[in-house]
Amino acid sequence: MFKNLKQHNLVTSFFVFLCAFPTLRYIVVGKDSITLFDYLFSALPDIACIVVIFIIPFNYFSKYKALNLKKIDYYFLAYLIFTTIYGCFLSRDLKACFLGFKLSVIPMLFYFVGRYLDVKKTDFNELYLKPVFYLFSIIGIIGFILYFFVPGFNMEIIENISGVINQYLIVRMTSIFWTPVVFGSAMGFTLLYLNHQYLTTDKFSKLQMLFLVFTWFGLILSVSRGPIICFVLAQIGMFFIQRNRKKIIYISVALTLLYVLSILLASLQQQMLYNGGNFLSLFYNMINFTVKSAAETATLEGGLTRVELWRRSWIDFMHQPWGYGLGKSGHIAWRLFKDTSVPSSPYSTDGWYLKLLGETGIPGALFFISIIYFFVVEIKKAKLLINQETTVVVLIFLFVLLQNVVSNVFDYYCIAPLFYLLLGHITNYFNSEKS
Repeated sequence: MFKNLKQHNLVTSFFVFLCAFPTLRYIVVGKDSITLFDYLFSALPDIACIVVIFIIPFNYFSKYKALNLKKIDYYFLAYLIFTTIYGCFLSRDLKACFLGFKLSVIPMLFYFVGRYLDVKKTDFNELYLKPVFYLFSIIGIIGFILYFFVPGFNMEIIENISGVINQYLIVRMTSIFWTPVVFGSAMGFTLLYLNHQYLTTDKFSKLQMLFLVFTWFGLILSVSRGPIICFVLAQIGMFFIQRNRKKIIYISVALTLLYVLSILLASLQQQMLYNGGNFLSLFYNMINFTVKSAAETATLEGGLTRVELWRRSWIDFMHQPWGYGLGKSGHIAWRLFKDTSVPSSPYSTDGWYLKLLGETGIPGALFFISIIYFFVVEIKKAKLLINQETTVVVLIFLFVLLQNVVSNVFDYYCIAPLFYLLLGHITNYFNSEKS
């Protein structure tokens, strides 16, 4: 049925659709879903996700007449089943379970998309990584155009969609995601990819350099401190992994200068368009803010919104260490239960591990940690961090695990499927000898 379907075109089209959907939904539905049609239209990304999850393994099975499940596949599948059954048992709320399953479990199934992509390892970059990260790069350029050339239009849509314009001294860049946290994470992933391409290939085109510049602008002006910090740490890690350290120094200096330039441009625009005060003062305050806020978050200094949310989430966890159930932690709990007396953990919206503890408690956390441990051991055993084909995928894996400390990255509609696809693909490297 899907025999002649080119898988890389299907996957790329899926991510194009996910990236375009927030704008499409705003055009068709508006801010809130009211009618049955609105709800059905809003469910299109989930439907598309399920279609891709079905087609890729189906094609693999049709060709090889077996799925060739390995130890890690069974373990991962067991985690999915445990999260669903245990989470629903704890929750006992049909709506919360449904929304929790849609947000937390369905994207995990993309692991099996990555696992069963019928592609040579040497072609994975060209057919899958490059199209997706070039797509994100184009979104970075669109974000720059919206931010600097049509700021009024840009802020109007952001306000209509989210009800608030996110600002940390300057307006935060969102591009067509219309939310800075998803946009910042996408830019962080893309920078890792482009930076790795620059460091490991002899031919780094002018187009790739253009993408790198605008992606860096996008990351900085999203003012998403989690992705920024994670990228800096990844860059430090690359210094010890890659042999060509001169290139790393060159690109690091260039990115530092571009960082200053991006803040300079944003501060100037803020003063000219929004009466943001003294330009030099704003520029200094913005530089100071990015450094100081990151340090305060790392040291859990009181007064920060995120740190206060962490503390309240920890208190919720201590009240119910076995978890509240699917949909009763994180963004869904905030939406459904924040102003009710229903036991939940609604404040775990800025730290995925706290959200995990809130949903499935200690058992879920231990299960997840054991899976991550298995992956880390296998990655180290197969030396994938120093394998040119897999280094960037492993760095993204570590990038997300680290960013999950300060963000709910696995809840980002466009980011989670990509992460699990890469996770599934990477297992083929330490499964190949057993196949």
